[in-house]
Amino acid sequence: MEQWMTLRGSPAGEPTDEVFDRITDAVFALDDEWRFTFLNEHAEGLLESDEAALLGENVWDVFPAAAESTFRDEYERARETGESVSFEAYYDPLSTWFSVRAYPSETGLSVYFRDVSGRKRRDRALREAYEIASDADRSFDERVGELLALVRGTLDLAEGVLSRVDGDTYTPEAVSSADGDGPAVGESVPLDETLCARVLAADGAMTVADAADGPTAYVGTPVYADGEQYGTFCFYGGAPRPDGFSEWEVTFVELLGNWVSSELQRRRTIDRLTALDEVNAVVRDINGTLVEQSTRADIERVVCERLAASDSYEFAWLGVVDEHSGEVVPSTAVRADEYLADVTVSAAPDEDRGRGPAGRALRTGEVHISRDIETDADFAPWRDHARERGVRSAAAVPVGTDGAEYGVLNLYSTRRDAFGEQERAVVAQLGEITGLAIAAVEHEREVEHKRERLEFINRFLRHNLLNGLNLVTVRSDLLARSVDDPDAADHVEVIRERVDDMAGLIDTMRTFMDAVIEGSATAASRSPSARCSTGSSRSRARATPRRRSAPATSPTPGRACSRTSSSARC
Repeated sequence: MEQWMTLRGSPAGEPTDEVFDRITDAVFALDDEWRFTFLNEHAEGLLESDEAALLGENVWDVFPAAAESTFRDEYERARETGESVSFEAYYDPLSTWFSVRAYPSETGLSVYFRDVSGRKRRDRALREAYEIASDADRSFDERVGELLALVRGTLDLAEGVLSRVDGDTYTPEAVSSADGDGPAVGESVPLDETLCARVLAADGAMTVADAADGPTAYVGTPVYADGEQYGTFCFYGGAPRPDGFSEWEVTFVELLGNWVSSELQRRRTIDRLTALDEVNAVVRDINGTLVEQSTRADIERVVCERLAASDSYEFAWLGVVDEHSGEVVPSTAVRADEYLADVTVSAAPDEDRGRGPAGRALRTGEVHISRDIETDADFAPWRDHARERGVRSAAAVPVGTDGAEYGVLNLYSTRRDAFGEQERAVVAQLGEITGLAIAAVEHEREVEHKRERLEFINRFLRHNLLNGLNLVTVRSDLLARSVDDPDAADHVEVIRERVDDMAGLIDTMRTFMDAVIEGSATAASRSPSARCSTGSSRSRARATPRRRSAPATSPTPGRACSRTSSSARC
């Protein structure tokens, strides 16, 4: 480096000007009075001045903005210490960052410098991108918008877009436009009309320096979620780029595209965990509430209300198959009336409206879902109506237990790709719990009906047959007192004995039926509703008035207890 410390001479006697002109850095020399004594061609270009105009001129007079700046401080320090200095500084009049090395000598100062504005701009862009991406106080949408603006400005392009691609449809989800005239958020266009189609086909970053049939310049990269292409992170417009995009520019776009992919995946994971936690809470709530319900309609209402009230689901309804039409008709619906007024659902496999989640769930007895109604061809009959209500995914859950089928529970969410494996398992469990609860109240209703029949028979035996036998007993007593014939007396005694036997039989039947009635009440309290709370020991005791059994002995109206039977009659 000693050969650059002086302007006098050069290795092998080469002329000094020729040596300096071969240096890739810009170079100028100052004498001990700060006057220019030399500039090479690169220096003329960076300083935007000719050597002839600067030679002999004082540097601080020609560039007054540098006189009170880091440049003068560092140059003077080099002169005072006799040691070289290196620094970077921004010169505002030229809008340029310079990297400078200054070497003092006995005759003045030799300055080597280069334009590092590009590197500074890149460093600043990376720093700003990091600050934006790591700012947890801003929402994902806010950060994406700011990153689009940052990259667009750094690359000097007109538009920046984060898109979502559904099949053959391209939809901008976030846009940053230099003139505010960019694509509208949410306004879909055919994918094949965009350069993004080529990015997705290539499954990697792509650039276009000067497209003949599209934006004058374009750079874009795919973004992913759940291991599948989600859309693109792309920038375009502005002046043609004859030299294309630099490796750093493409890498910058790829880097931030990767961040978007990671954030999309993180948001989906959080949404799923939140939904899973929420649906578990709903199931626990429903679980505890179902055992308090006394009718099937109450159970269906509680389930649909709790689900529709959660943040995870937009609306819910429970449907059963109409035996005559084969359509799935709603038995209970919450926040779904408008939607159901516009749609028809069938259970028939040979109909378009029977191949959706509800029809398949009814036929298979398994949960069926549409994780993205936009791309699910089987959901086409209901897509427009669901989209109007913000629905992005749907699930149909069979409701039943032990071979008994009670219909299908239909859930709708505004979350795209909802109902992952864990969430699906939870809603399947909810279908089983609901089926158990319905089975319980149906069982209780059947038991109650049988108990009422037994009580009727019991009352019939008590009031009709026993009263008739009492009458026979009274009349036989009267007959015995009024007839002196011994044979007649023997007949009366036989009548009395047979009446006592009949009364004893009836009393035994009454005692048996009382025990059956008490047993049915106990069975009702131990019905399947006690099993509705999975993993819980909770059970429901049905409040049933206790009926007293017939006393062992009781006086018979109009007659004392039988002489030949200990059975009492009332």
